[in-house]
Amino acid sequence: MAKVRKWNNWEAAEEAFARGGQGHVYRVRDTSGARSGGFVLKELLNPKRRARFDGEIRAITKLPPHPNVIEIVDFGAFKDPEKPTYVMPEADCSLEHYTNQLLPVEQVFAIFNSITAGVEHLHAHSVIHRDLKPDNVLMFGDQPRVSDFGLALIADAPRVTATEEAVGPRFYMAPELEDGRNMEVSQRCDLYSLGKILYFLLSGGQIFSREKFSAPKWNLSKRFADERYRLFDHVFQRTVAPEQDRYASCSELREEFDAVKKEYRKHPRTTLETKAPSLAANLVGMQDELERLSSDEWNVLLGLRRKAAAPYSDVLIVAASTAISKETADEFAHELLRVRSSIERDALSQLASLIVAATDGLLLGQEEEELMLLALDHPDPKAVRATAKTAFGKSPAVLERIAGRISELDEKSLDAFIVASSRQHYPSRAPVLLALLRQGVLASQLGLVVAGLMDEGSDDALEGVAEHLRARESIEELTEAVQGMTLTATSERLKMLAQKKGYSQQVQRTLELLADLHARAMERDQDARVDEEGGGE
Repeated sequence: MAKVRKWNNWEAAEEAFARGGQGHVYRVRDTSGARSGGFVLKELLNPKRRARFDGEIRAITKLPPHPNVIEIVDFGAFKDPEKPTYVMPEADCSLEHYTNQLLPVEQVFAIFNSITAGVEHLHAHSVIHRDLKPDNVLMFGDQPRVSDFGLALIADAPRVTATEEAVGPRFYMAPELEDGRNMEVSQRCDLYSLGKILYFLLSGGQIFSREKFSAPKWNLSKRFADERYRLFDHVFQRTVAPEQDRYASCSELREEFDAVKKEYRKHPRTTLETKAPSLAANLVGMQDELERLSSDEWNVLLGLRRKAAAPYSDVLIVAASTAISKETADEFAHELLRVRSSIERDALSQLASLIVAATDGLLLGQEEEELMLLALDHPDPKAVRATAKTAFGKSPAVLERIAGRISELDEKSLDAFIVASSRQHYPSRAPVLLALLRQGVLASQLGLVVAGLMDEGSDDALEGVAEHLRARESIEELTEAVQGMTLTATSERLKMLAQKKGYSQQVQRTLELLADLHARAMERDQDARVDEEGGGE
């Protein structure tokens, strides 16, 4: 049976639960009945640490009470003048042991706010802690209290640390405290430690040795695949920075941390988790949950589904028909193609059509062609027009599909499609351009139609251009057609066109002149290349 120990009104029925080179710590009760609840008593055994022990008592007892700073309820050398003691409330555990798993971020906010409030209280009363670390933050339920003031500096009090003695915990200690030489220690050393404590809380108990929070191994946004953690980088940069670049005070830190909290809370991933927690967890959800999502929340959800390779959701695909917009089209395109094997062809085509129409055909990525071909299978003309507006650079398969629905194009989309047809080949290009030329096009379109036919270069294409030219009498009527020829024609094709005959005298002469001028220009270019190659040798 353990020996009962007494210190004035305090009694311990058990052996010390913590022992070290400096002293012992006991669980005690107040035998006078004046105080109820659990308390711990710390008894100093090492006389060499007397000044520091007394300094800890002085640091705490000079402070007005604060809910986030530990209080000393009694102190004195009750049994032996060489063995001073102090008594404080018993905590449930330290923050070191409290944070043995990843905490919800909102809980981190609450704990960190309370810790910084406690440190701000110290600084307001000219106390610098110098030893802030999770083990020195005691938890009473979910409420933290800053404790262990053995290394605290108090304004106007003598310094008890040896001149070259390093103080503070290795991972949490500000660099200027490393060798103890700095006699001008400021409150900013505690701000450094607070930054490390914040990382400890957010990471589920991890810590980086020196300023490596952005390195791949330590980067929280990469560790948790969650871009919201980037918001905290600003706080780390201002706390673990060189002393002169840190926050100047706890109030400045708290002000910026409040701003970070607001940004975190309004982030679409956070609002998604708040609005529809089950949806954020299982990435499927119910119809009514999906209907409440904003565009930004949809993008987050679809991005999370892609990263998790989430299975097909019929409910989500049904909701997509009303959720697809300019803002969400890109993410829906990824989702649609990712699960396309599970979607009926008609539904797939309809959704692809909505995506293409929402983006005006400005889709990016390697799967663009497949999505456009799916969209062009749907009868809605919006997708055809949107695709045609960005037809230049599209594949022959996409251009061919647009060509098959050319009657559905409006003036703007037809203009863009003709521009693409002037330079790009697709199977029905010649028949389509010939039909346009024969039915009559706008003056602004004529030159590009001719350019496409000259680029095509088949006998039918050249004959179609010749047919158009035979109906012209003067040079003035050739302006647009000549501009088109000069865009894409070769000397050989111009010569073939001139040889077809049947033109008016002016048109015939113009064609021959164009062919001659083009041939001469080609010869000059060839000579110039030969000269350049010769000079290079």
